[in-house]
Amino acid sequence: MSTVENSDGLLAHIGNPSQNVSGTTSRYANRFTIELTVDYDDLPDDIGGAFHDSDSFIPAGAIIESALLFTDVAWVGGTSINIGTYEKDDTVIDADGIDAAIATAALTAGSVIVCDGAQATNDIVSTTADAYVKVAATGTYTAGKSRLVITVLDPGNTKV
Repeated sequence: MSTVENSDGLLAHIGNPSQNVSGTTSRYANRFTIELTVDYDDLPDDIGGAFHDSDSFIPAGAIIESALLFTDVAWVGGTSINIGTYEKDDTVIDADGIDAAIATAALTAGSVIVCDGAQATNDIVSTTADAYVKVAATGTYTAGKSRLVITVLDPGNTKV
């Protein structure tokens, strides 16, 4: 389920709570922040081969200003995670464009990862399609929980 801050500053919940991508979106003028929970046994990804209307996305033509991964519970088990972007129908834009191969050893409780993928460094994510975030694990994790916070500049949106 997505949570969006409306013009009155109140949080509005939209979407189906059983969908696991959604995220929280906060907006001010042409900048907004997406926050996704990244849990080892419920990674943000598509469901059934496509994303949903209620899932948070990065609009076509927008720029990621920063992406930070805050780890609340240390990750145990697997080898690494990739954070990438996909079109709504699950077509790959860049499978590790936000960050590639974040090693389990770096995902300790209290750690903050500054994502440094090609799309996370002030680059246009996609000029033609909205981008949805997917996290993919390499290996099998038995524990771990983080928050992915992406700050986006959307030059096409000039609403306050």
